[in-house]
Amino acid sequence: MDQSRRTLVKAMVAGASSLVLGFDPTHRSWVTSASASGAIAIPHLDGMLLTDAASLANYSDDFGTFVKRTPRAVLLPASVADVVTAIKFCREHKIKVVGRGEGHSSGGQSLVSDGLVIDMSTLNQIESIGSASATVQAGVTLRELLAASIPRGVRPPVVTGYVGLSVGGVLSMGGIGPASYRYGAVVDNVLELEVVTGAGKLETCSKTKNPALFAAVVGGVGQFVIIVRAKVKMQAAPPLARNYIIGYFDLDAMLADASILTSQARTDGVYLRILPDGNGGWIYGINAVKWFSPGAPPDDAQVLAGLHFPPPALSVTDTDAFTYDIAADNIFENLASQGLYDIPHVWGDVFVPASKLAGYVKTVLPTLNPAFLGPDGGFILLFEVKNKFPEAIAFRLPQEEKVFLFDILTSGSFSDPNYVASHLAKARAVFEGARALGGTLYPIGSTPMAKSDWVRQYGPLYPLLALAKTVYDPDRILTPGPGIF
Repeated sequence: MDQSRRTLVKAMVAGASSLVLGFDPTHRSWVTSASASGAIAIPHLDGMLLTDAASLANYSDDFGTFVKRTPRAVLLPASVADVVTAIKFCREHKIKVVGRGEGHSSGGQSLVSDGLVIDMSTLNQIESIGSASATVQAGVTLRELLAASIPRGVRPPVVTGYVGLSVGGVLSMGGIGPASYRYGAVVDNVLELEVVTGAGKLETCSKTKNPALFAAVVGGVGQFVIIVRAKVKMQAAPPLARNYIIGYFDLDAMLADASILTSQARTDGVYLRILPDGNGGWIYGINAVKWFSPGAPPDDAQVLAGLHFPPPALSVTDTDAFTYDIAADNIFENLASQGLYDIPHVWGDVFVPASKLAGYVKTVLPTLNPAFLGPDGGFILLFEVKNKFPEAIAFRLPQEEKVFLFDILTSGSFSDPNYVASHLAKARAVFEGARALGGTLYPIGSTPMAKSDWVRQYGPLYPLLALAKTVYDPDRILTPGPGIF
């Protein structure tokens, strides 16, 4: 959801009580009270239930824009009780449901045809922030959490590169960012969740309380529950950021220097970029950040010792920490101002074992024409991830202690009839190449997946996930888009 839509939704909920509607089980449609003869009354809701065509159109696609699935209704919940009530009702009447945060997926994950979308952005209260943890409703974005926590001197150990994502959405997928090389994924840093199961039960879960549910939920792609509240880890956060950007013309040199930075934990965050050089080739870069306090800047010589790059390749800038955190958000806002946000985006996202990364990248790059990335400055990102081998059964990483997230971020034009099909085929090929090396899919992107692919993705854990689906979502109403079951 873009910022203007998010603001509109908040205003609608703040200024209105729930609409009185009914559900016609014969025609599988939601109806107003004026035409509700023979319809089943909708239970009381504190928020709003929208059925008008304009509202439904706003929830019929995601960031990818090329998957179209129009819901029958959209719930703007004003309370957790609304989510419970809605899921119970939908279960009783066999209505598919999907929880939607910011809709930033690019393969239709947050869409549902002829069902109910629950827009979680209206449950956006930051309930507490302490030195070791924060408790937030699931619709709070990471950006909002950072804006509130950094002035208090704390922050989550890991946030995603783009922080305009809801906490609930990130925890449903995994969550990878510059600090993942030190602290793992966002799901490795959540302490407790409050969720509504597909059976309509409000449950609390953690590694020690209801651990089977917790293990299925984190990184579970919304298959078992809708997350409504999260207690996440926090740690001390100096207010300033020193950003090191280092350019390379050689992939191996960049990877070698990145390994030095991450293996010795000299910085607080590292990610890698591969961009077109304008001449049909590629240039490479490291982006590293070090937090610091006023009057105590980082020792650049210590941070950069032993790296192999020519001096002109280095750029060092200081900002406040929040400005650094929202750099990617500013890029998206700039794209929106140029009309390049609501265009097709096919993204390919895979995890690759670190031991196979260099060979894998060298195999993939020759298959990509730099112009393939698209008109909005597409690029390739790599994030090192410390595999903490979570007890979660749904969040799948390659079986090495160190893995890399490899993202190909492309965009196209509605005037190009071949963009989506050709780029989906490439995303699929990139995924199959990674899988052949022991890699796995990161299911935030556009890569086409059949049920057989999901069975292979989860391997011997798939029967456990199928059992969890039966237990927690017995009528299989939640999040049908990915096609996992």
